[in-house]
Amino acid sequence: MTVGNMIEKLMQVYNIKSIRELDRITGVSNTYLGNLIKGKDPRSGKPMSPTIDMLKQICDGLNYPLEVFLAETGYISSTVAAANALPEDEAELLAIYRKMDTYQQRVALDLFRTLPITLKVR
Repeated sequence: MTVGNMIEKLMQVYNIKSIRELDRITGVSNTYLGNLIKGKDPRSGKPMSPTIDMLKQICDGLNYPLEVFLAETGYISSTVAAANALPEDEAELLAIYRKMDTYQQRVALDLFRTLPITLKVR
């Protein structure tokens, strides 16, 4: 999957309606994001080559694991990403949380904080 395809996929998952909205969330300019999605530098016509720092900024803004992004786009092996990935249940909770609006997130966090937490020694 290309970086642009991955960004578009994340925009759908997080219900981000526009590149400008993604710009506000990540702090990466909408022009640069648009070029990444298109996959080409408009000045040179060459493929875009984002830096790891730029990809990290996008992933941090979305609270998406950089390792998973890099694996999905072919920058690193999926084995490396899997070693650093969240357990499936935690990833599912995080995905659901990210789809919520701010009010829903606050309510969910308040609910979780009321749950009794018991520590088990292994």
